[in-house]
Amino acid sequence: MKQFGFKILSILLVIIMLCSLTVPVQAANKSNITQIKENMITKIQLDGKGAKEKVKLTINDKKTSEYGYTSTVTLAINGKRIFKNSYYKEWGKPKVELVVTDINTSDNYKDLFLAVYDAEWCGTYQELIRVTYKNGKTSVDQLFKTLNSIKSPKISDKFYDMSGRGYLINSIESCKGLINRDLVVLGNGTVKWHVCLYTEIADYFHGYIKLTLKSGKLKAANYPSGTISEVGISGKLNKAITIYKNAGSSKKVVVVAKGKIIKFKEFKFVNKKLYVKVQYGKKIGWVSQSALRNLEWDGTLHA
Repeated sequence: MKQFGFKILSILLVIIMLCSLTVPVQAANKSNITQIKENMITKIQLDGKGAKEKVKLTINDKKTSEYGYTSTVTLAINGKRIFKNSYYKEWGKPKVELVVTDINTSDNYKDLFLAVYDAEWCGTYQELIRVTYKNGKTSVDQLFKTLNSIKSPKISDKFYDMSGRGYLINSIESCKGLINRDLVVLGNGTVKWHVCLYTEIADYFHGYIKLTLKSGKLKAANYPSGTISEVGISGKLNKAITIYKNAGSSKKVVVVAKGKIIKFKEFKFVNKKLYVKVQYGKKIGWVSQSALRNLEWDGTLHA
């Protein structure tokens, strides 16, 4: 009986040890975005065929003013130059990042994302491209242009238009300043890209906009939405507000009194109006763009 118990205990210990060994692997696979180092050759299988491709990101920094630098960024695959451009930053050097990921796991192709940030301004993009390599041919997807062309609904006169394009969304700013924090890869041909929204009353909203792979290019939806996920995001009411069951509906969930604090969950546009999903205690519902004027903000909202 003791031997049987010992065997059972041994088996359980082996199972526990195997599980503990698999946990780090699962955690690593959860983040499927890999950084590529600059000024050296990195071998990566980009198209699932033959030998690995030789990828090289070269950055040449040159001081071109008293405090500013111009960085010449070159991307080459198998010795062939795919991309080259120069970027200036008034204080310090532009930040350059190249990563590899797989936005569609049903095929054998990998995706390269290259970003150049002006880190002085919260990581605003100077450049953002996606590069694919298929059968010896490369394709450059101009994501900077794609994100810059996104048209969200026109904003109210009560809200400050930071984008300069008459729309609430300013999708070309990265306050994360890292692709692996701006980009969420779903693996089904869809990615979520970090976007920035600004209002005079509510300050910044940071969320995500979905981009879907169509005809080899990542195409964005017109109306952004996002999850406000940073811990502790809240606002104190300087006036009572009503929380509704759905965005744009008239069914009330609860009336929250002045001085109370509500937490923020999500935002989206419905019928060209901005709505924010909030939580008060255990009650969850939506408030309108105009209701945001009844809040005293404690810092900036991030996602």
